[in-house]
Amino acid sequence: MKEIKQPIDEAFRIKVDSTGLKTKLKKCPQGYKVGPDGTSCVKIGAQEKIARHKGAIRGNKKKVGKWQRIERKKKKAIVKRHQYGL
Repeated sequence: MKEIKQPIDEAFRIKVDSTGLKTKLKKCPQGYKVGPDGTSCVKIGAQEKIARHKGAIRGNKKKVGKWQRIERKKKKAIVKRHQYGL
């Protein structure tokens, strides 16, 4: 069976910092990352995908308590404002 190779959409994004220094960043499509040479796109392997997914889940679990605290404070502020008639 022949594999059909499609061209990968490779684009550069220019980022400018506060000093005016321009940095050319490679933008790769979904499922690809910038290669070691910095100019090519390399497909992300299965193990790395799993590791990234697990890391994202772990990070979101850590943020739950913080978001709950924010929501409590927001609700309290809304109640206070309502008491003042605002």
